Amino acid sequence: MRRKIFLLSIIGVFLSLLVFAACDKNSNTEKKVYKPSITVEGNVKSEEIARTFLEKYFKHYMENTVPIEERLKDFRIDRIDIKEESPNGIYFTVSFSVKPSISNSDWMAGNGVIKENGWKRNSGLLLSKKKGILI
Repeated sequence: MRRKIFLLSIIGVFLSLLVFAACDKNSNTEKKVYKPSITVEGNVKSEEIARTFLEKYFKHYMENTVPIEERLKDFRIDRIDIKEESPNGIYFTVSFSVKPSISNSDWMAGNGVIKENGWKRNSGLLLSKKKGILI
């Protein structure tokens, strides 16, 4: 009987170590989210702020340091609609198109229409730009 308890204890410890190792491995594979910031000086229109912010965001994903499944070959900002403006920030929607580096890219998920030429057209987001932070 003691031998069975001992063996079950060893198996339990072994399984616990396997679960711990799997959890630790998953925590290291989390993707870092790029959150650009821009400095706005003077009287700048909200649409220009939104466009500058979005261009910086998309251009980051065209860099060679970005993992291939997240990388873009090209992008296009189709439309920006300012929904609300205040001294603290702006709320806006954006319609955009992206051409990922690979066909099974993370960019192909979500809304939009996938075209045969590798572009994903008419994707949309509702964003808030407050004090230099994308929310």
